[in-house]
Amino acid sequence: PSALAQVRGDTDSELAGALFITHLEAQSQHRLKTPREGRYSPENVGAALAATIHDLAALDDLIAILEVDSSTCKAGSSLNFAVSDGFTLAVTRYRSCSTQAPPSLYVHSAAATRGVLQIASEPWDRRSDGWDLLTKDEMLVA
Repeated sequence: PSALAQVRGDTDSELAGALFITHLEAQSQHRLKTPREGRYSPENVGAALAATIHDLAALDDLIAILEVDSSTCKAGSSLNFAVSDGFTLAVTRYRSCSTQAPPSLYVHSAAATRGVLQIASEPWDRRSDGWDLLTKDEMLVA
């Protein structure tokens, strides 16, 4: 059955997750999965997450058209996602309103050089060096 058909609740996270799975399955039909264990490639995961954000942002744009003053971004959405299949991780820092910043999302660059990827909404240690804020509307795939 389709991912959307399996949704039992009505939370935005559940619906966004089903939309992501739908795009991931579509990506796998057009691109080869990596040979090991038939897992999805980082390109598949990144493209599926980008397509999910595109679809959700398009809905947000439609709502903005219906607002009296769309320049205020009353319906702007923050789409910070983290998805993984156990091998590939994709995270986003996205805000649909061009005049507003999304919630923060940091990556620890020094840890990444040691083969460890640390991602947090705020630096978890007292030192700020080594933590880099993802830019607005940025996606990181590892």
